[in-house]
Amino acid sequence: MAPRGAMCISGPPLHPSCALLVCLTAIAVIQFLGHVGLGMVLLVLLLRFDLVFPRWWALLRRMRWLFLTVWLILSYGTAGEAIFDLAWLPTYEGIAEATLHVVRLALMLGCLAWLFTALGKTACRSRWYRCCARCRCVASRPTDW
Repeated sequence: MAPRGAMCISGPPLHPSCALLVCLTAIAVIQFLGHVGLGMVLLVLLLRFDLVFPRWWALLRRMRWLFLTVWLILSYGTAGEAIFDLAWLPTYEGIAEATLHVVRLALMLGCLAWLFTALGKTACRSRWYRCCARCRCVASRPTDW
């Protein structure tokens, strides 16, 4: 049995600070992945589908307007050949870039949902505070948040 406050993926339990660093590293790496890499991240998130999905779905629903605006801006703002040769439609290249960026955002939310599910709200705050305490870039006490 894992100690209190620890998280188990499918092996030895992770310390909460380690879970925070894994999540932050995954979020940073997601920015540089292509379609295949993003698919692999999705498979890793689906390993804990039953625990992560409810919180992930809530985060996705809250971000739906951001997804729509990012997709519209990138699909219409990227230069390229217009779909059906109509000037007012988005470009093929824009649709590809917009979809890639929206998928990246959705997977970052999945990583955050995994972290929130694993640690809970209080542990996430305390671990973030402890990781950033040496930088003095957060409030003086976690209760100030």
